[in-house]
Amino acid sequence: MAKKKFHALNVEVFNKPIIQIYSENLENELGKKINFDLTRYLKGKSSEAKLVVGKSGSNYIAKFESLKILPFYIKRSVRKGTSYVEDSFVVKVKDAYLRIKPFLLTRKKVHRSVRKSLRENAKSFVEKLLREKTREEVFRLIISLELQRIMNKKLRKTYPLAFCDIRNIEVLNKKVENFEEKTEKKEKISVEKIKESEDEVEDEKIEETEEKIEEKVEEKKEKKTRKKKENTEEKKEKKTKKPKKE
Repeated sequence: MAKKKFHALNVEVFNKPIIQIYSENLENELGKKINFDLTRYLKGKSSEAKLVVGKSGSNYIAKFESLKILPFYIKRSVRKGTSYVEDSFVVKVKDAYLRIKPFLLTRKKVHRSVRKSLRENAKSFVEKLLREKTREEVFRLIISLELQRIMNKKLRKTYPLAFCDIRNIEVLNKKVENFEEKTEKKEKISVEKIKESEDEVEDEKIEETEEKIEEKVEEKKEKKTRKKKENTEEKKEKKTKKPKKE
């Protein structure tokens, strides 16, 4: 039997050997999945990728299967007094189907109509941009932060964003038949109902705060009117009272 040793493996977007596999032969590792930490390659943004060992020609290469930002990084980015926008949809590129989940964070708290327009604009922009790209080109755009930069520039016309990124992207291995019908059903049933309920809760909170503010303003007005009445009554009493003669 051949001895096991470390084999350097190229990663498709980077095109250089940045990971190593301990094995007898790379042929035996075809189809193996590898978790790869991308934090150092994304300027400190805590991210993790899943790679699959494959073969292109005579060379072995690790291909991207998914890429996600770790949840604690997103939680750390969210601040009070802001609104977040999430979505999940399938995009058909030249050689694959991709599940894409963008994450947007506004600078201030906004109404649900603004969040809805941001969600729709982000989806249409991503679909148009990635339609003519390959799977590898899409991952390259995300890792180089080019997609996020263009999307942020496009969406800030709707409302300024504090954070704009792709929270999760994964390759759908199964063939997606009746692609448009399935995505529409999923979005209508699973995504939109949840978002509508979240939006309603947030709107109720906003309405409650507005009502409280209005109540406080009315209370201040009532206090002012009471003081004015008291002052006028005191003045009248002083005028009516005459000094007693000795």
